[in-house]
Amino acid sequence: MLQNKITSETHALSLDTDVTAAVSEDIAQLTSQGVAQSRELQAKESLLARQQEAIRLRTEDIARGTQALHDQQATLLLQNAELEALVHEHFALREATHEGARHLLAIADAVRLRRDSLLGQDGDLLAPVAARLDNALEEAAVQNAQLESSVQAEARALALQQTDAAADLLATSHHWRKPVDHAPPDANTLARQGLAQVLADMRQVGLAVAVSCQAGRARIARVQVGLGLFLLGLLGVVGMIGLDR
Repeated sequence: MLQNKITSETHALSLDTDVTAAVSEDIAQLTSQGVAQSRELQAKESLLARQQEAIRLRTEDIARGTQALHDQQATLLLQNAELEALVHEHFALREATHEGARHLLAIADAVRLRRDSLLGQDGDLLAPVAARLDNALEEAAVQNAQLESSVQAEARALALQQTDAAADLLATSHHWRKPVDHAPPDANTLARQGLAQVLADMRQVGLAVAVSCQAGRARIARVQVGLGLFLLGLLGVVGMIGLDR
């Protein structure tokens, strides 16, 4: 009876040991699986963290690209606005230029009509001016004729002097063609001196005639310039009178 009880307890203890071993083995397997799963999870978490970092960097790049795109769009809008303003300004300036040209043409036509009107209305005023101008021109022509007559007279006098000088020179040359025994020792010297004096007189007379001609031409030029200035001043006065009207 006692032996059966011991056998039963031993058998029960053996069963408990087997169960404990089985449970321990199961726990060990579960622990090993848990460690493996934990490592796999850590690896996945590390991979996920790297992916999240890459996504964050990509997101920042996209944000910077988006900001740059917005800046470019703003710049393009500003450039478009400036271009539109330039186009409007160009057309406005072109229109203003055309308008200014038309205005200038109208002013030119008005001035031309006014000038024609003044010339038509002030014919009586310009007639005395024309008469005075004709008189001044006639006076200048008379002075020119007098100057030419004076120059011609001086030229004739110079020709006579040259003729007389040539005659004297010829007589002197005939005189000194006599034999040398009857001539004074300095006859050739006297002849050369006489010829030089005649040439000097001729040069002086020619110079006087040239100076007289230049003075006459200068006087005529001054008269013409004075007449031109007088005419311009008179036309200015006529224009002022027309504007006052």
